[in-house]
Amino acid sequence: MTQPSPYIFDATTADFDQSVIENSFHKPVLVDFWAEWCAPCKALMPMLQQIAESYQGELLLAKVDCDAEQDIVARFGIRSLPTVVLFKDGQPVDGFAGAQPESAVRKMLEPHVQMPPPVAADPLEQAEALFAEGRIGDAEALLKVLLGEDNSNAKALILYGRCLAERGELGEAQVVLDAVRATSTRPRWPVPRRS
Repeated sequence: MTQPSPYIFDATTADFDQSVIENSFHKPVLVDFWAEWCAPCKALMPMLQQIAESYQGELLLAKVDCDAEQDIVARFGIRSLPTVVLFKDGQPVDGFAGAQPESAVRKMLEPHVQMPPPVAADPLEQAEALFAEGRIGDAEALLKVLLGEDNSNAKALILYGRCLAERGELGEAQVVLDAVRATSTRPRWPVPRRS
């Protein structure tokens, strides 16, 4: 079976501690316990793969073939298939048995996995999403590039001013915001002064 993405992999007894337990200290790992003879497993697996893909690397999906990996089945006391267990920080934190609708699976994941921001084609939208997430430095870096190309974008200047204010650069933020207010034609993006 070909693996559709780097976020989805088969876990075996030999590599389970490395691929699931160790990885779960960095990203949550959803483990799908399945078997070839299990019809609900086959129905659930494509949905789990689609969900894992939607998290763009913020969630990993490990698949355990229960017929081949009896040691893992015994270790975690798996009694029915499909069983899905979410591992985080080396521990099982949530899960379910039996086929579930996508909405239920996403609801179970919600408190444990951060959905990545949608990839915005527009750098200003991307900067706004980063700012809203509290990633001020990333938003500011993107805005500097954007304003380097076009320093007349009032919306970008205002957001840049907000980034400066968040970092405590109130004087610089005021200069940027005054430049936006001072002119409605082509505001000049002030070059930060050396202290």
